[in-house]
Amino acid sequence: MVNRRGTVTKYNRIRESRKSNRLKATLIAEKLGVSLQYYYDLEKGKRNLSADIAVKLSNIFGVSTDYLLGMSDIPKCDDGCLHSMIDEHIYLSNFKRVTRNVVGEKVYELIMIEMEIED
Repeated sequence: MVNRRGTVTKYNRIRESRKSNRLKATLIAEKLGVSLQYYYDLEKGKRNLSADIAVKLSNIFGVSTDYLLGMSDIPKCDDGCLHSMIDEHIYLSNFKRVTRNVVGEKVYELIMIEMEIED
């Protein structure tokens, strides 16, 4: 779900995570130790999400707090995910260096623009 501006909000992620895990709101409220209405207010953004509840929700749903808060589009980043992100960064850095050396600065700039890669 996205808001009117087209951005993901943490409240969208809470509901989305609950639904994707096929969990009932009553169960989540019980696990959090809050009333059902309080939980629904969290999902709708009527209540602020405390750090404590964000951590509990991330554990219940099996996602990162960054994902729940809309700061990442990766639901859960384990060691393998982190390693692949690092490998991708190293590959891209090497690609840029080799490309710049082989084709020259002007062609390199055109390639970066065409591939939509920031230098």
